[in-house]
Amino acid sequence: MRQIIDDKKLINVIHVVRVTSIYGGHVISSIGISYFLSKLSELNISLYLDTTEKKIELPDLPKRTIVLNSSSPLKFLIKLYRNFKIDNPDIIHIHGAWSLITLLSCIYGYLFNIPYVIHTHGMLSTWSIQHKYIKKNIALFLYQKWCLKKSQLIFLTSLSEYNDLCKIVLNVNSIVIDQGIFFQIPKIIDRFLKDPKRIRNVLFLSRLHPVKGIYELLEAWKVLNPSNWVLNIAGPNEGNTLDKVMAFIKLHNLDNSVKVLGAADSFLRFKLFSSADLFILPSHSENFGIVILESLSFGVPVITTKNTPWKTLEDNACGWWVDMNINALYSALDQAISLSDVERENMGKRGFELSQKYDNGLLSKKILLEYLRLLR
Repeated sequence: MRQIIDDKKLINVIHVVRVTSIYGGHVISSIGISYFLSKLSELNISLYLDTTEKKIELPDLPKRTIVLNSSSPLKFLIKLYRNFKIDNPDIIHIHGAWSLITLLSCIYGYLFNIPYVIHTHGMLSTWSIQHKYIKKNIALFLYQKWCLKKSQLIFLTSLSEYNDLCKIVLNVNSIVIDQGIFFQIPKIIDRFLKDPKRIRNVLFLSRLHPVKGIYELLEAWKVLNPSNWVLNIAGPNEGNTLDKVMAFIKLHNLDNSVKVLGAADSFLRFKLFSSADLFILPSHSENFGIVILESLSFGVPVITTKNTPWKTLEDNACGWWVDMNINALYSALDQAISLSDVERENMGKRGFELSQKYDNGLLSKKILLEYLRLLR
């Protein structure tokens, strides 16, 4: 392994991200990590994005951001190799798993004796592997286990992720590290000072995918069917989830109380969080849930499940941490909606205070320390 002898030398780090959707939580988190690390004087950060997106309209990117497209494998391989040679990395920081760019980055690091770290972002969770089970188990056998074993460090965001990792591979160097806030922290919006007769709303903002509990949420909402409330569903569609959601809404005559808004860019996200009275993410599996932290930073109380690492919502009286089933979701929604505006406002303020503990500056310094340990 190469050594950094001169402490004044900038450490060159390449961050590698496969972007299936620019609205995905792991993408926002990965790019946020690379951006805030680029602000540290000790580091020289390059970000490689593998995406078919024609435009990457994100406000905060490292100055050196390379957009690649693995849908043309040969061109992709040549361009990736050329940029690796140009950037001459001391460390390769790989976000996620299962993709061509993550595999090639592991191989490059191994062949040229460059330490690489893997930030799993929940992609190795038991639930994730059960999704496309055959394909992922073949990938585990062919290359993913090898990538994990040869990595110098694996970043995890929760103890549940660590437990899931141990089911796949043992005796690897790993560390559980908190996420940070990778967005502008707004002032708490005085949404509760608005017209008391207004229509209040619950916000679901995530991928439209079964893992996010969207079907269970709709079932609970159908039974609750509160007056003067609307459920706003925002996020990119995956597979045929949107078709099933729209069919459910039509079948149960929920057109007036459920609004499907599509994928949310940064402007719409701000607007939705600013106007939300309550946020819900009823996931079956979540390594962290950056959108929960995002919601708290807007002073919005949160309902989520015990399949997320957010027990602190209960501990700080700023949300509900419930079992993943329709009855539990119904009960939590019923309690939250039955509260007065002032009670929800106070919960939101406590949530805002909690969000301040997740500091991107502190996270960046923790990652920097791990880089230094690898190179000394």
